[in-house]
Amino acid sequence: IYHRDDLLETFMLSLMYESRLNALATKTYLDRKEVYQIRPFIYLEEKHIKSFVKRYNLPIVKSFCSMDGETKRTEAKEVIRYMATKNKKAREIMTTAITKTKNYNLW
Repeated sequence: IYHRDDLLETFMLSLMYESRLNALATKTYLDRKEVYQIRPFIYLEEKHIKSFVKRYNLPIVKSFCSMDGETKRTEAKEVIRYMATKNKKAREIMTTAITKTKNYNLW
């Protein structure tokens, strides 16, 4: 499930390691399968999903990835967490910046 935290982390990763402004799209066409992938939870915070899972006692599937928790994404998460200590609305502001592209004043 892709959620807002994934959106912000992907944005930060693109900025820090790819020198570009990029984020997860709410809808992506997968031409190999000829289907659309939608991300209905993209604006929902991870903590709200975790709370829902806990409240309804839903099963959690552990990641079997050997790199789980040791990635550049973890670093991006830490950067965002730090920014939020300086400005409580940092996540909300970043989300707005990503979604309101008409406000960009780039070269």
